[in-house]
Amino acid sequence: MKDVFRKKPQFFRVALLVLLAMFCMGRVYYYWEHASEIANNMKLENGRSNDWVEIARCAKKTGQIFVLCDHGPVQLAEEIDQADDRGHSLLISIWSFFQNRPVELLDLVRINLLINVIGILALTWLFWLFKMELVSLFLVVTGFAFGLVLEEKASDVVSASLGIYCLVISTTLTMLYLIARKRQGKPFVGGLVYIFLALSWASLLRQSIALGGVATILLSLFFCRKFYSNIMTWKKFGAFLLIVGISAFVIPSNILYLRPALGGPPVSHKKVTAHGFSHALYLGLGTEANPWGIVWNDWVAEQNVRKLEPDIIYLSDHYFDTIRSMYFKILMNDPLTVTRIYLSKAVSAIDNICRHQWGLLSIGFFIYLICLRISWHRWKDRLFLDYLLLDFAVTLPIFFVVLLGVLANPHKAYYFDFASICLGLILFVALNSIYVMTGSKEEENKPVSF
Repeated sequence: MKDVFRKKPQFFRVALLVLLAMFCMGRVYYYWEHASEIANNMKLENGRSNDWVEIARCAKKTGQIFVLCDHGPVQLAEEIDQADDRGHSLLISIWSFFQNRPVELLDLVRINLLINVIGILALTWLFWLFKMELVSLFLVVTGFAFGLVLEEKASDVVSASLGIYCLVISTTLTMLYLIARKRQGKPFVGGLVYIFLALSWASLLRQSIALGGVATILLSLFFCRKFYSNIMTWKKFGAFLLIVGISAFVIPSNILYLRPALGGPPVSHKKVTAHGFSHALYLGLGTEANPWGIVWNDWVAEQNVRKLEPDIIYLSDHYFDTIRSMYFKILMNDPLTVTRIYLSKAVSAIDNICRHQWGLLSIGFFIYLICLRISWHRWKDRLFLDYLLLDFAVTLPIFFVVLLGVLANPHKAYYFDFASICLGLILFVALNSIYVMTGSKEEENKPVSF
């Protein structure tokens, strides 16, 4: 037996991969087969999930997307839910064309499951390319064990947020991998295509997470231009900026025009792709006690705006301009109260994180101190910069998730995503653990040849 293991050193690796594949397929099969039961047992109903199902059924019946037609005349999706991200309604509409039955909530559960699986596997593959097999293993095990389905809201976009977060991180890592490659050619073009597709779908599915990824990509670009100028050419810089701009902003804001392009009705004048940052900022003041009578409710915001502009169209450009001026008027007239509200929300956000992931936070902070202690005297070392850049890639989106929770609602899962925060902390711990273990080795052991 010893001779077998001695002559075949890859035996353990192959056995581990087989066991890992069996574990992952078992988890996916379980949730796939129990999708109907999960959909029936959801504790929190969500009206937009039902709207997505109706949109898909109408797409199957009429061949038109982003419309509802089950209850009378055709209604445009933007008339029903003006600020909804369109990714799920588009996905389940495409899904419906391959089904021999009317789509149901269980199909949304399965779609969310596939989004999570694709996101986790894509990020795993990127870490494998960076020669970080242990991080890949850690990511697969934790992701498939804990993050495939959020059963309480399994049909909502919240249940797919972990996969979306993985897709967002993978776009940054893909960009770093392409920058590190000396040769461009087809792999470079393929990488740009992947960034475009992954970031476009992430923006369509959940724009709040995607915007954190966009900010991370932009900061990483400038970081690379500063410290890796020998390989970060202006040509690459411009190509990445163009792809990010189109996928994160042009595609989401114009996706509804796909309907008339396919022969459907024209886009309504009420076309809106998000509630708008000003709307969220204003309502965010209402999650705590305040002297302005603001509460976290879209209807309240609309009524407060109508006190100034009775004939205003909800979520129109004029509406956003008005509510933005109302927010900044409050900020200028009573900055101390606004500061108190944001500090209270920041404390609530940190308390929520520590209540759920205090162990990860403690471990991550401890390892980070070790890394600083080992590397502070040689901060210009390329290995240290490589790992610092990877740290940015996996943790900066966490910062933006937390910031969004503080500015909007730290108690609402849609704005404050514990699954994304948990995964980012796990990756941060794994990356810095590897750095501590390899930091004293030779340059050849770098994870990627910057």
